[in-house]
Amino acid sequence: MTITSTNQAQFFASLKSAIPSYASLVDEVAETLNVSMDSAYRRIRGEKLLDFEELRILCQRFNVSLDKFFSLNSNSIMFQGKTNTYQDDSFMMWMEDVLAQLNLVNSFSHKHVYFLVKDMPPFHHYYHPALAGFKFFFWMKSILLFESLKSVKFSIADNHFEKYREITQKNHQNLQPCSYIRNLERRGSQHHAETNRGLS
Repeated sequence: MTITSTNQAQFFASLKSAIPSYASLVDEVAETLNVSMDSAYRRIRGEKLLDFEELRILCQRFNVSLDKFFSLNSNSIMFQGKTNTYQDDSFMMWMEDVLAQLNLVNSFSHKHVYFLVKDMPPFHHYYHPALAGFKFFFWMKSILLFESLKSVKFSIADNHFEKYREITQKNHQNLQPCSYIRNLERRGSQHHAETNRGLS
């Protein structure tokens, strides 16, 4: 792959949407690459081509995939995320990542979050510590595969919520206006089951 002035300029244009509306792209680039404002301007305009190390640093700083640089004119869809570390701090890391995403959303003047859900919306668990503790236990045991919970049965006395109370409160406080989109297939099957039992 070859870096050109055209796709570099497009890349910086796309990065602008990844920073808060009050921030300056040239300031962010200059600080991230530790270069002068003039040098940052020349890179943004495509007059000075990035080297691959600068490109890596920018992608890491703005949390975008390197593929985005070379796929701006394609129909590809990029996904990103963190893999499970299989350590006992992995759930806390996940909660902190949720908070970071909420803070990013909160930095924009116009924001709205959409959730596709099959169950109770995730943030609604926070209103009920006992229920949240059960869900946290389930996620850690069945999804994150905590070795320490491998042979453990759930007990409300273990209070799996308390350890995450502070980060939970921060997540809830930073929750933005949101809409929940229910899974219609699930609702349809529930309605069908209720109809068969004579409940509707």
